Amino acid sequence: MQVLTTGPDGAERLSDHGTHEQVTGAARVRVLLVAAVLPLLVGYTLAAGSVAAVAGLAPGSGFTLTGALRGGGPAWLATQQVPLGLGGHPLSVLPLLPTIVLLLLVAKVASAAARRLGHTEPGQAIGVVGVIACAHATAGVTVAVLCSGTPVEVEPLTAFLLPGVLSGAAATAGVLARCGLPEPVRQYVDPVAVRGLRAGALGLAALLVAGALVVLLGFGVSVPETMRLFDAETAGSGAGMLLVSVVYLPNAVVAGLSFAAGPGFSIGAVNVTPFAFDGGPVPALPILAALPEERAAWWPALLVLPVLAGALCGWTLRRCDPDPLVRVRAAAIAGATAGFGCVLLGTFAGGRFGDALFDPVSVPVALFSLAGSCWVALPAALVAWVSGSTAPVVHAPVEEEIPADEAVTEVFDAIQDDAAEETGDEPDESAEDAAETDGDTEDTEDPEDPEDTADPEDTEDAAAAEEAEAEPEAEEPVEPAKVEPAEAVAESREASAEPEEDVAEPAEGVAAAEPDPGASEEPERRD
Repeated sequence: MQVLTTGPDGAERLSDHGTHEQVTGAARVRVLLVAAVLPLLVGYTLAAGSVAAVAGLAPGSGFTLTGALRGGGPAWLATQQVPLGLGGHPLSVLPLLPTIVLLLLVAKVASAAARRLGHTEPGQAIGVVGVIACAHATAGVTVAVLCSGTPVEVEPLTAFLLPGVLSGAAATAGVLARCGLPEPVRQYVDPVAVRGLRAGALGLAALLVAGALVVLLGFGVSVPETMRLFDAETAGSGAGMLLVSVVYLPNAVVAGLSFAAGPGFSIGAVNVTPFAFDGGPVPALPILAALPEERAAWWPALLVLPVLAGALCGWTLRRCDPDPLVRVRAAAIAGATAGFGCVLLGTFAGGRFGDALFDPVSVPVALFSLAGSCWVALPAALVAWVSGSTAPVVHAPVEEEIPADEAVTEVFDAIQDDAAEETGDEPDESAEDAAETDGDTEDTEDPEDPEDTADPEDTEDAAAAEEAEAEPEAEEPVEPAKVEPAEAVAESREASAEPEEDVAEPAEGVAAAEPDPGASEEPERRD
């Protein structure tokens, strides 16, 4: 009994069948389960480990393993930027570093799952994104429900939406990095817009570098204050403050970027901008040692950092199109992209910080977004306009057409050369000379006389020469033993009468050489 049948493309069908069997059933469930659970386990482990480290190193904290495991759930929600309430005090200034790490992990896991499932189109990977987003949303609302009745207060709807949205966006980015954009979207995507989006992402990264330089400069001029804040009573307290400072470092970079861009930031009553300064009390954390104590006259010079970021963005767009207006449009798209990124960064970098003097920690999101967009778009447009090429597009020169008669002649000569190379013979130069002579003769002949033929004397000389060459072969004696019957002679005549392909036909106007009548009649006389 035949189990498998294959058609003309049987090999491809069998390979497709094997691939389908590989990604269905238990294998598919296992891949999706790993993609959904692995980021959750890693995130919870990091959160619980951080809580255990801070509680265990702090003196008199009463650290227990059970308390650390219970605190891992709210700490994981904090990594998902879910606002918490600690004993009735709001806390929404949450660290960005764990969030960034976990989102990168989700993107990597989603890309690996799409690869293992053999997905090559974005539509095929919707299941991967959906499973990851649903798993994070379910975990968030589950932790919120478990925290009810405890000192930790969590809004269930927020705990459901924020983890699902953030993880879904990260998974989508990971899947698109492998599968690309959907076909309907790809058809209507403007290449200039894509260049603008990429330049905007680069400009946002350059702005963040500018913010990091501002924070580094603040730490550089506040080294004594930083060392004083780290000088805790015990090593455990110092290690705990170091850990808190590290996880809040991206928040400080966003605040430094807002300061360099112009809008500045505020912590409670403290308001810091390049043009104004209002002092006040701040928490005793080492990361806040970079805050100034008074305004300096050189602060406006820091505005050159976002200008350089925009110039770098424009330098990447200088060759995106020969038209300067198109390059300016790409710079505008880059500025809008950077402005949208500033909105996200400013929203997640600030928030509520209890009910004391340090509440709230905020970045003016509207001004921050507008400033970031302008600092990228305007210098980028100027640099792209000035440094870009304004020369028109030069098309490749069109080759001259060869006349039809010359083209046919060249093709005919090439065919003759190839035939001569295959037979091992060199091309007959006399034939080429004869062709040239014929061409000259045609030029000199009267076109009105179609009956113009060769000279009769030349024709008679050619016929006589051919008869002279044929006579010695015809006069060879035929031995009696080799005489064949009449039927064999007739068959040989029929075989010799068939024209051979390699024998050339006689030229027009030239009489063919007639065979010697004595040679053809001699066998009949013998019979």
